[in-house]
Amino acid sequence: MSETPQHDRPSRDPSGPAYPPGTAVPGEMAAPNYGPQPYRPPPPRKGPKPRGQAAFRWILVVVLGVHAALAFGQSILAGMYLSGSLDAMEVHGAIGSSLVAVTMLQGVASLLFLFPGGGPWWPLLAAVVLFFVEGLQIGMGYARTLGLHIPLGVAIIVVTIMMFVWSLRWKAKPPKAPTP
Repeated sequence: MSETPQHDRPSRDPSGPAYPPGTAVPGEMAAPNYGPQPYRPPPPRKGPKPRGQAAFRWILVVVLGVHAALAFGQSILAGMYLSGSLDAMEVHGAIGSSLVAVTMLQGVASLLFLFPGGGPWWPLLAAVVLFFVEGLQIGMGYARTLGLHIPLGVAIIVVTIMMFVWSLRWKAKPPKAPTP
């Protein structure tokens, strides 16, 4: 009886194909294949947001936190002034003027969060509106128009705190599946 070469040996299933060299017949151990492998791209990311978006989001969170803290501190300083502390008004004016600079930083952070980060557009719009509203607020404060200065200050505090809370709770939407 002649021997069958290894590459021509039949499979254990008589109706099945013969197995090429380097492959295992069912029930036998496969020989390892150390040759070149075809390129397989990595699986798609399952996370909701890329790293850049997270970094730009946290920059916005920090700026919004500083803005909200300074705006809330303004109400405390105004209360101290009304309680008789005249020095509190100087600090109140200085912080009020610095809030405009913080709002400009908020605009830059919102812009970075929007374009490279892919975040929503409305924080940038809110920063632009706050910039003009806080400028108006400073003018009303120096003009001693307290009937408008105080309610507008409360509105600024509420908006900045709401934006800060939103920034902490914001979650990126998962990327859309490509359409065929």
